[in-house]
Amino acid sequence: MWNKDALLEYAGLFDAVMAAVRRKRAPGTAAENDQLVGFGVFTAMTYREMYESVEKEPRTYRKWLRQQSVRRPGSQLAQLKDYIDRRDKEMQPVASSAASAATTSSAASAAATSSAASAACHLLSCT
Repeated sequence: MWNKDALLEYAGLFDAVMAAVRRKRAPGTAAENDQLVGFGVFTAMTYREMYESVEKEPRTYRKWLRQQSVRRPGSQLAQLKDYIDRRDKEMQPVASSAASAATTSSAASAAATSSAASAACHLLSCT
């Protein structure tokens, strides 16, 4: 991995090369989702497969990666971490709005149940 990082650092000296690299790695593009992890045990997995996998090993690796600080910006590890962090942020509004809807629905259901119980008790002369 060090060799790839060194090559990326060297390529950084050439604006045209780095522009091409940035286009290829543009965040949020289909190309980024299909980019190979390219290192370690998960070398042949795409970013999307790594993020969406429900298998234990990729889940454990994602959890570990979220806790890491980036030491070499632009490295493969840093890019994968950025991708995972970005996908996590995209998922948060969906998860919180679903949780909010569930809470609102539960509160409305509880209020309706309470009102129905009060009405039934009144009809049955419960005091």
